[in-house]
Amino acid sequence: MHIHRTPDQIAADRARYEDHQRRGLTFAPKALPDPSPLPAPPPDPARVLGTEVIAGGWYWTCTLTAGQVIRVEGAAGTSVSLAVWAARDASERLNLPDTVKVQWTTELRKGRVLLSDMGRVLLSITEDSSGAHDALTGGSSAADVGQGVRNCRDNMVLAAGKLGLDRRDIPAVLTLFAPVRVDAGGHFGWRGSLLSGRA
Repeated sequence: MHIHRTPDQIAADRARYEDHQRRGLTFAPKALPDPSPLPAPPPDPARVLGTEVIAGGWYWTCTLTAGQVIRVEGAAGTSVSLAVWAARDASERLNLPDTVKVQWTTELRKGRVLLSDMGRVLLSITEDSSGAHDALTGGSSAADVGQGVRNCRDNMVLAAGKLGLDRRDIPAVLTLFAPVRVDAGGHFGWRGSLLSGRA
């Protein structure tokens, strides 16, 4: 499919992108809050609306409203992949490249935000006792885990289908509890000592 865009449309898109970038840099925190306590304190039972236990290799979806908090705990040695869509318009979705570029870091921890492809904040990280989240490499595929084993990409297709979306609507995922870093040579590495299993 070829989509023809006029010079005016291209200029308008560029102006919108530059405006989002300026706003992101203006509102980015100048200093981050103190790190979350370790180990993470238990949640206040009076504020918990519900609890779900998800079997390894499976998926779950939910809708959050402004002010609500989701607490994610992973069993030791496991990771959790996260995709986000705006509830008001699912064509607006998580954009990890912009999330990283606007905040000038791949280290997403307490005080950082997850941005949409429209430059809006979808989620804020209010606490983080893991410090080990991967915004670079994406979730697992059948090639990574082997045929017949559930994987992130297939689960995302199923989750998107429940929301009336398809494969094309799935953004790059943030993988929680995955201490992936890039070394000076540009190679991905695993810093296992960072992994604690809570975000």
